[in-house]
Amino acid sequence: MAIGEGTIRDMYPVINELDIRTDDIKDFLYGCYGVALDFRNLIPTVIMTLGVSAIPILAASFSTNDKENMQGAIRTVIKTATLLAVPAGFFMAAISEPMLRVLYPQSLSVDISAPYVAIFGLFALFLAVSTPINNMLQAVGRADIPVKSLLIGATVKIVCNFVLVGNPNINIKGAPIGTVLCYIVIVLNNMLVLLKVTGCKLNWFDCLIRPFFVGALAGGAAYAVVYFTSP
Repeated sequence: MAIGEGTIRDMYPVINELDIRTDDIKDFLYGCYGVALDFRNLIPTVIMTLGVSAIPILAASFSTNDKENMQGAIRTVIKTATLLAVPAGFFMAAISEPMLRVLYPQSLSVDISAPYVAIFGLFALFLAVSTPINNMLQAVGRADIPVKSLLIGATVKIVCNFVLVGNPNINIKGAPIGTVLCYIVIVLNNMLVLLKVTGCKLNWFDCLIRPFFVGALAGGAAYAVVYFTSP
C-alpha cells in the first residue's frame, strides 16, 4: 500500500476519519466491495428460473428441428429477462446510495460501496441472462459451451483485476468492472453459439433496444426523484 496510498486516502476521506492503518486499507476497501456483492445477484436470482422453464420446450423443438418453436422459446426468455432486468438494474443504480443508507444507517462506507452497487445495476442484464442462456445451451446439447465461455471470462476478469485494481487511481473499483466484463464476454459468446446451433434469429430491437430504452427512462426518473428530493 506504500505506492498510491496518498491517492487512495484522498479518494476516500472516510479512511482518515476512521483512522484506518495503512496495512488495513486493502481489507477495508474489499469489505466495502463485499457490501456490493450482496446485491450483485439480487436481480439475477429472480430471473434465472426463466431458462429452466424453457428447457423442455427448447429441447423438444431442437430434437424435431422445429425452428419456429425454438425461436419463440429463445425470444420469450431473452425478452422477458430484458424487460425485468434492465429497469430493475437502472433503478438499483439510481438509488444505490439512498438504498444503502437505509439498509446500513450506521455505516460510514456507503459512499465507497454505492458506486459498486451502481455498476452491478447498470450491467444487471448481463448478470441476469447468463444462467438462462446456459440452461438453453444445455437443452440443445451444448453444455460444454458455458464452461469454455467461463474460462475465457475468468481470464478477462483476472487480467482486469491485475491491471485495474493495481492502478492506484482505480484500485478496488476495478473488481466490479472486471466482474461485469467477465459476464459480458460469457453472455455474448454463449448467445452467439446458441443462435448458431439452433439457426434462430432474434429481433434485437424488440428484445434488447426497446426494453433498454424503457429501462433507461425508469432509471432516469428514479434518479431525478432522488436528486430533487435529497436534502
